[in-house]
Formats: sequence, structure tokens, C-alpha cells
Amino acid sequence: MRHTITLESIGDNTHAVSAGLKKLGMPFFSRPKPWVALIIGMNAKWGFTRVFLDGQRDYSKANSVGSRGVRIFYFVSDGVYEVQDPLSWSRTDRYFLHVVNGRGERIGKDDVEQCLTGNMG
Repeated sequence: MRHTITLESIGDNTHAVSAGLKKLGMPFFSRPKPWVALIIGMNAKWGFTRVFLDGQRDYSKANSVGSRGVRIFYFVSDGVYEVQDPLSWSRTDRYFLHVVNGRGERIGKDDVEQCLTGNMG
């Protein structure tokens, strides 16, 4: 079974602009990007070893300039994921999600470590 994680890409049009300006050496204030990463192990530097996933963008509900309403869908299998979900132009919700049999449940960092060691469903 698959679980769907849906995130809004707030300021979607600004991500491309910021990348172009960065190449030119010009400053640009970037908005937090949405992402989903499968956690596959422990990492001394970053805490966890992650594989960042590609999502499918949907512009059907976006405003005319693409700054709001752009949705990204991630279709995930059973496992443990870290999610960065922009809530507004300045706030982001970052959390861990444990998916079992197509159902996702938020968990804490300690629970992630238990999942990786096989001590949690």
C-alpha cells in the first residue's frame, strides 16, 4: 500500500529565480522548500542518512504567478520519512512520519531510531 504526502510549494516560482541569481553571484532571499526524505540509517554528521524523493507537481490550483497553491505529491511506501512542510512564507513544519500498511503516523526522533534498529513496528 502507498501513502500520499501532499505539500504546498510556497513561492514555487521564486526557487528557479533564486537559483539563477545565485549563479550570477547576486543575493536572493529564498523561501523554505518542501521536501520528503526516506530515512535509511544513522549518520554521524546529519543524524540520519536520507534519500530525498522527487514529487509530482500540480499547478491546477496555483495562483496566476505560481507563488501559492502549487502542490507536490509524494507517493511513499512503508518506511520512516522526514518531511519539511512550508506552512506560510516564514513558517515551516518539519517532522518524522512512520508509514505502515499505507497509513502514516507522526513520530518523534527517538522513535525513528527505534524503527531503524527494528524495535518498533
